[in-house]
Amino acid sequence: MVILTIVYTVIRLAFIRKDFWRNAGLITLYSVIGLLISGITFYPSVMNLMGDLRLSDGTGLKLFYPVSYYRQYLEQLTYDGEYYLCFGFSIPALIALGFLWSRKGKWELKIFSGLMFLFSLIPFFGQMFNGFSYITNRWSFVSALIISVILGEQLNEISSMSKKNGITALILISLYLCLYSIISEKKEIIVVIITVLGLLFVVFSMLSRTKLAITVLALSLMAPWVYYYSGAGYANRPVTVPAYFPEMYYHGTEAEAIKNHRQTEEFFRYSGWVLTDNTGVYNNMSSTQYYWSNNNSHIMKFRSDIGIDEYRLFYYSGYDSDSALLALASVDTYAKLGDSNPIPYGYIKAYEENGYEFYETGNKLPIAYTYSEKLSVENWESLSMVQRRQALLERAIVETDGSSDYECNDVVSPDFEFTKYKNIELGDNKITVTEENGVIELEFDRVVNAEMLLSVTNL
Repeated sequence: MVILTIVYTVIRLAFIRKDFWRNAGLITLYSVIGLLISGITFYPSVMNLMGDLRLSDGTGLKLFYPVSYYRQYLEQLTYDGEYYLCFGFSIPALIALGFLWSRKGKWELKIFSGLMFLFSLIPFFGQMFNGFSYITNRWSFVSALIISVILGEQLNEISSMSKKNGITALILISLYLCLYSIISEKKEIIVVIITVLGLLFVVFSMLSRTKLAITVLALSLMAPWVYYYSGAGYANRPVTVPAYFPEMYYHGTEAEAIKNHRQTEEFFRYSGWVLTDNTGVYNNMSSTQYYWSNNNSHIMKFRSDIGIDEYRLFYYSGYDSDSALLALASVDTYAKLGDSNPIPYGYIKAYEENGYEFYETGNKLPIAYTYSEKLSVENWESLSMVQRRQALLERAIVETDGSSDYECNDVVSPDFEFTKYKNIELGDNKITVTEENGVIELEFDRVVNAEMLLSVTNL
């Protein structure tokens, strides 16, 4: 958004001030001086963002999007599509754009709209506007401002169009909608929109004195239809969205159920395999779930070191249902949704509510605790994933002055054998999947009174 603001400012000043280019160097100098003055807050903020894993998740420079992206481009003008491209234009907006580019002048608006489409066609801009990270077109949300200005500017032009231009516009929009329906298979929209458009141009030919008023009314009626029926956001679900936004992250969730049963001011934490996004934060509760734009890279390095690899580095729920890690995280309540996730060792079922089963344990550490021994990072990195989890129960991991003579003796590896397998070939220390849906069964002797953790390496 900062880069877009700079682009917008440069274009605006270039049209408003005739001496802009002559003073561009001076304006740049003042901007740099301003950043230096604010350096005490600007520098830490930049460093925090640069170290954020979400922004460092680069995908490499790409010259073009996949073919599917361009194939769906017409649909994405009035809808939201791949890579978070969300123009969401209404039909009146497309009419206004057509009038803008068919008339002379209005170069400022033409440049803005032209850049808007250019940015959406080339992946580089999706990366640039996202801090040169992964490709996303969330910048397109600002197009609502640009298109609103264009629609306002062209309103008189639309209301005073001739019958010939009205018929031409109706034919072009109808063709667009027909093509749209073929691509997107949202045919239920076509009847509604074409009917409204037909009424609009019939009224134009009959009521010459009230063209502007009727145009405003007709455009207002047309505006929400496409996105209302086909949008993926809240436009097509207005009744289901509570007036108070945080309530949708509380009512019917695991957080509400836990709070109903924990009528106490005492601090507690909860965890689970599937948790509602950020419910704990919204409702003044502490959980192990996290989903925000920024994420400390050290946290994800730690989670990766102990074998919790995330699908998205800035989005995680718990600690692998590992009772030892949950104890270290001060968790005493575990929420289980359906049959998809295991129950941590030592947790006992306490109650059910909102479709969840809740398990509790008294085996947890307080939110703050100390260690009596230390372990160096160098030694920590030489341990296996399972050994690292065990080490966390015994020693604090430190950068310097940590012990290097640690031996992990409490991790036991039972004997095992592969008993059944399908679409699998077994070789010397190697498992090869020959077809899709490969299945293999592992048989071993269980260790009594211990939590079992299966670790597969070198995949």
